[in-house]
Amino acid sequence: MRGQPTYDRYSENISRSWMSSICRADQGLKSDRTELMDPSIVKLIVGVLGYAAEMERKAILKRTAEGRAVAQAAGVKMGRKRTWDAGLAATVKELREQGSGYGTIATKLGITSSKVRRILAEVG
Repeated sequence: MRGQPTYDRYSENISRSWMSSICRADQGLKSDRTELMDPSIVKLIVGVLGYAAEMERKAILKRTAEGRAVAQAAGVKMGRKRTWDAGLAATVKELREQGSGYGTIATKLGITSSKVRRILAEVG
């Protein structure tokens, strides 16, 4: 029976209502966690589940985009929060103006040199 598609418990929980409307036990389909008998029914079920999942994903993306637009219009800033404050930025800028290199500044302040570059790029 290897190679036959099987109907696992997870799939059964998700599509139980669809299974009852699409296929009946008297049509050769068993829903008691045994193998499905008719491969064409399996293809139909997989197709319907795939289509439903695709439509749900599109709906989620649309709702998320709408919610993000509303939040941005309300002034909410998106993205990761800064891990540095104005005091650190001032210190980095001051050290850089004194002629210190990125690595030296990073070592003194306990941050990475890439963070030093990002701070300087934003602060100016």
